[in-house]
Amino acid sequence: TPRDAVVHALYAEQQRLDGYEEALKHAMGRKSRFDKKVHGTRAGEVVFRKGDLVQFRFNKLDNNISTKTKLAVRWSQPVRVAER
Repeated sequence: TPRDAVVHALYAEQQRLDGYEEALKHAMGRKSRFDKKVHGTRAGEVVFRKGDLVQFRFNKLDNNISTKTKLAVRWSQPVRVAER
């Protein structure tokens, strides 16, 4: 029935909003933990341990005005720290 369709649409929208809220809370928690790690070390130095997942930025592309690199990937794939 049309009423059931409306109820289902509202339910689906609420589920989407709830999922977005949970994703946002998760991201904020991760940022908070990372910030504690940064501020807990001297001069904002981050210390990674063996097995941590990290990414690095391709700085060469920052000052390049070539149109070929305009949409290039700026970050590496996640990699695990092998040793300190």
